[in-house]
Formats: sequence, C-alpha cells, structure tokens
Amino acid sequence: MGFSSKLILNLLLWALVVAAVGGVLLHQFLPAYYTPWFPHIFIGMAVVESFLIYLVEKLSRKVSDTRLVHVYMGVMGGKMFLAIILVTIYALAFGENTRAFAIGFILQYLLFLALESWTFVRLEKYLKEKRMKS
Repeated sequence: MGFSSKLILNLLLWALVVAAVGGVLLHQFLPAYYTPWFPHIFIGMAVVESFLIYLVEKLSRKVSDTRLVHVYMGVMGGKMFLAIILVTIYALAFGENTRAFAIGFILQYLLFLALESWTFVRLEKYLKEKRMKS
C-alpha cells in the first residue's frame, strides 16, 4: 500500500466517523437543518478529496518545496470555487430547503478542509523525511 493510499484511507475513516456523528447530532438536535442530501454530500466530498490527495501526492514528487505550497493553495481554491458553484446550482435547480442543504454542505466542507489540511501536513513531513534520507 502506497503512501497516498494510506493518506486517503486515513482521511476517509476519520471523515466517516466525524460525519456520522455530526449527521446524527444534526438530525436529532437541529432537524430543521438536516437534509436528506447529507449522505450524498459526504460521498461526493469523499470522492473529490480522495482524488485531490492523490493528485497532490503525485504532483509533490515533481515540484520543489516552494511550488508545493502553490499546489496546495490551488487545490483548496479550486475546491472552494467548485463548492460555491454546487450550492448555487442546488439553490437554482431545487430552491426548496436551500438553507438546510447549504448548512449541511458547509459543515461537511469545513470537516474535509480540516482533514485535508492535516493530511497535507502529514504529506509534507513525509516528503521532508524522505528528502533528508536521500
């Protein structure tokens, strides 16, 4: 199992635990803000995050340390732009229960943002150790 596979698996396991707990708490204590789209948002975010971590890990082998920061910021900026487009499309297409969808989406976005940042820090440490050995 490669390092990127370990990072992706670790991210998905943590995200699954936190999203399940958050979804249950949101459903129980704030049902007005829970949407049936909550699990679908999670699946979509998990797929996108897995791809982005794989992409960044592969690109990290080709770029220098200073360029790697630009790759991280580009990935996070692109993901934010995609999120804004998705929420806007939902609001225009469905129009109903947009507030609940947006709140559920933002909560999961922030969850994956935190986990993604933590994963990138781990990747950076791994690359630094690998470079020190060689």
